[in-house]
Amino acid sequence: MEYRLMNDYSVGWPFWATDGLCDDGDPQLPTSLAAELRAWAATFNQEFDYMTGWPTATLADEHEREGRRLYEEVERALPNDSITLEMPLFGGPRTRRSTSSRAASTSG
Repeated sequence: MEYRLMNDYSVGWPFWATDGLCDDGDPQLPTSLAAELRAWAATFNQEFDYMTGWPTATLADEHEREGRRLYEEVERALPNDSITLEMPLFGGPRTRRSTSSRAASTSG
């Protein structure tokens, strides 16, 4: 399966498939990792403003670092899936887009 890990306004579960937002709990991940991903999404929803962006560059950097760490954890938890991390950091003190991805294994 292909997934995008990405925050969006008012989204509590930051996973997207080719047909849109995934249902809560899809993909299935360890409980502790799922809780960390929900906390990461909650920080985005609480701190990121669609008009002004992140309140500080420090908070933007922290959120990006945590996203990259979570991405690596998700890759380990879903070794047979394709995972893409998208972090649009538009507006406010940061204006750039960061993307990481790992292609799914095709060996069977």
